[in-house]
Amino acid sequence: MEPIHNPPPQTCSYSRPSTTYTSFKDASCGTKVTRIIIALFLIVISCGLILCAYTFRDLLDADYSAQEGPQQATKLLQQLDKVLTGPPLPIWDNEHLFQFSCLMQNKHRRVLPIDICNPLTKFNFLEYICNCLMTKQSVNVNETDMCELFCPPTCTPENYRRLLCTSSVFPFVMWHDPSADTQEAMLTKMDQTMSSGRVGNSHWVLVIVDIEHRCVTFFDSFYDYIASPQQMREQLEGLAASLGAIYPKEGGADSDQEELLSPFQVRIGSTVKVQSPGEFTCGAWCCQFLAWYLENPDFDLEEKVPTNPSERRALLADFISTTEQAMSRYSSLSWPTTD
Repeated sequence: MEPIHNPPPQTCSYSRPSTTYTSFKDASCGTKVTRIIIALFLIVISCGLILCAYTFRDLLDADYSAQEGPQQATKLLQQLDKVLTGPPLPIWDNEHLFQFSCLMQNKHRRVLPIDICNPLTKFNFLEYICNCLMTKQSVNVNETDMCELFCPPTCTPENYRRLLCTSSVFPFVMWHDPSADTQEAMLTKMDQTMSSGRVGNSHWVLVIVDIEHRCVTFFDSFYDYIASPQQMREQLEGLAASLGAIYPKEGGADSDQEELLSPFQVRIGSTVKVQSPGEFTCGAWCCQFLAWYLENPDFDLEEKVPTNPSERRALLADFISTTEQAMSRYSSLSWPTTD
């Protein structure tokens, strides 16, 4: 029996196709055209990616001009109202308010500086203002003994008495945080704000009592942060009636008693919102309003404040820069003297 010999397995051999690279110079005409088309296509794609990465702000700054109608430009300014450039304006707190009121007392003499040792809120300002004006009335008629006269810690009783006698304009500042719904909660919130060093939602508003003009003026740089103007007017009308009884009009013996005890006039000075969102300038705006009032009690706020937000900001920045140095003389918080 013969041995069986299996044939060797057949193998398949694959050969790679050879690729020949030719330079652009040696390539055929069709290859050159193809390469040019591919290069142009890649350039277009690259330019598209660059334009996609180009920010909209850069496109606005590009060297070209477009004619836009006045309505579109107005809308753009309205949008920019919330985007104000420049360094932040300094925050004026109660110490700055006191220093500025001392500066105004030195200039106008009829102004009583702001007592910052007794914090006022929307819960106690009516009673406090009435008590302050009643104290002035009793001092004028020599009914208050020196020992009974309450005066701020940084002012002597003798000096405080003289200031009360010579003052006819009484500015008061109220501190407010919308999260507090009682006087105790408001004072607690005030302590927390002072400890943290952050402004938070706190806000200053101004009340001016003018005995000579028989007027109570309220100012809120946010216009309606504490309450609506109508709600504030209703509260202030109660104060105005009390002040009318404390300081009756001068008249003869035959004058009508009801007319003599007529209430003070109530004026809501914050007719527009002057403080821009994101800025903590309520204290500085209160001081600016007080300065305008002392120059002319009948001034119109809308005539003083520009409608353009950038111009408003520049106006307040100029006011701050021109008064801060003069205010520094009262940095010790000592009350000015009448000598």
